Amino acid sequence: VIIEHGINGFLLPGLYLLTHNAIYYNLALYGEIAYMIYASSLIALSYALGRDVTIEQMHRSVWSMLLGHHIASMALCILVITVGGESVPKDLVCSVLLVLVGLTSSL
Repeated sequence: VIIEHGINGFLLPGLYLLTHNAIYYNLALYGEIAYMIYASSLIALSYALGRDVTIEQMHRSVWSMLLGHHIASMALCILVITVGGESVPKDLVCSVLLVLVGLTSSL
């Protein structure tokens, strides 16, 4: 998890802010979506099996909170890609990813 946060939340947004190469922006957003699908699927599978199969090995009481967090994060990334398009300032999106995913979540 720390590796995913480091790559999608710190490295890729940081590279975009330094270079303004759109590939880093797109990789950060699509990478975040991919990981949210993966992590949400593991939580859903944990519910179905009645035991924790997530990477984090967390207590069952936080499954619903983390599932909501993952779905909301995924929805925001999809919204930025589909609705925002070129009207969303990429510097702002990368700054938010850098702060929320890269720094805060990695602590």
